[in-house]
Amino acid sequence: MVSSCDIVTELDQLEGEMLVCIKFRLLLFLFLFISYNSFAQDYLEVVPQRGEGIFSLLKRYSLPSDSSYFNKFVELNKKNLTTKNDLIQDRKYKLPIMLLLFDGTTIRSSLGIDDYNQAKLIQDYNNLMLDRKLRAKSFKQDNILWVPIHLIEEQQPNKNKSEIYQEIKQNVVTDTSKKTESIEKLKKINENKAIKGLNPLFFGTKYKTIDKVSNRLLGFVYYLDPGHGGIDPGAIGYREGNELTEDEYAYDVTLRLARRLMQHGATVFMAVIDSTDGIRDDKYLKNNLNEYFGDGKPITGDAKERLQGRIDYINTIKRKIPEDYRQRLIVIHVDSRDTSQRIDVFFYHNPGDEKGKKYAENVMEMLTIKYDKAQPGRGYTGNVSERNLFMLRNSPVLSIYIELGNIQNYKDQQRFINPTNRQAIANWLCDGILHNDSPKVNITIPKKKQIKKKAK
Repeated sequence: MVSSCDIVTELDQLEGEMLVCIKFRLLLFLFLFISYNSFAQDYLEVVPQRGEGIFSLLKRYSLPSDSSYFNKFVELNKKNLTTKNDLIQDRKYKLPIMLLLFDGTTIRSSLGIDDYNQAKLIQDYNNLMLDRKLRAKSFKQDNILWVPIHLIEEQQPNKNKSEIYQEIKQNVVTDTSKKTESIEKLKKINENKAIKGLNPLFFGTKYKTIDKVSNRLLGFVYYLDPGHGGIDPGAIGYREGNELTEDEYAYDVTLRLARRLMQHGATVFMAVIDSTDGIRDDKYLKNNLNEYFGDGKPITGDAKERLQGRIDYINTIKRKIPEDYRQRLIVIHVDSRDTSQRIDVFFYHNPGDEKGKKYAENVMEMLTIKYDKAQPGRGYTGNVSERNLFMLRNSPVLSIYIELGNIQNYKDQQRFINPTNRQAIANWLCDGILHNDSPKVNITIPKKKQIKKKAK
């Protein structure tokens, strides 16, 4: 277990090794084809219900019923209003909701904004419209964001409306030809850059810069699968009145591992991504439903379907990877057992997979070394065993499955809630992967007692 006194010296040692700063700029997702005749304007057009007026129509779409929205509505629809600004039955009206292209990564990158809260409000609004069945598909499915004008304006108080609209016009879906051109351009970028892997923007503002440490993992592709996500939070523990969900902590450690691998030149793909959360340095990570498969599809269906969605994504990417690249799948979960049971990080491999077994053993050996150095005399009781799990059984590449500890145990929880410990786990796992795929020198493994452990 990585306790609160786990002080990782590796990060300090890296300061002298960091070389040039490089940026991996790419779009991760393969965009779905969109029906190009669905939107031929830059504002959402709707047909009012019988008896609706301007204010009731605005209210139905959860828009402010104030003078600014009323005046904007009148401005957009002058030709279709009576002299008293009444609506005419069966005519289409433009709402002050802008239709903007979603680039398949994040709302912030799509709209060129930096404010997390602003992006969250836009996301929540789109989800609300979907829940109310006012839009047929989510913005992840049709690549169109609905953005009420106040969610753009009010976050930019130093700019007047003309400046805001001029800046945003580049992303507005104005007509069929321009929309088709934009989508085709994005698809072409994806096809040309698919090999480059995860967009560093997913790490968040603080961690988006990838400082190169070495090229030891050039030519290696890693598919990282953080357990659960979306509608499935996984195991749940509790501490000091706070809920600890497996998917959030597994995701944070996996993101940290992804970034660490990329610092060594690896190509990384995430089987599950979160549309809003990057690497977080908080003690308690709030659970949300913002996770999607790596291709942007929502995580839906039963347990088997959700696992198959991950495998489908990996297979899609694998077909595009040159044969000379070596590929691995690393699955990361947090276990759940009796609250009294403490466990160290342990590993599974698919039954009969000797390569997977050896790979897991090498990572475990590195953790033994790290624990012996960080906490002499503590000991490390991790183990490697076989288990017939869906992700291991169906993986198209060499794979291992990692359990980080018992989310129910009070002392094990310290391994997860302390962000320094989460980084330590990621660093040590990366070192174990380097030990497998790019060994530098022979190392001596400290002797440890062999303790038989029962797999969950």
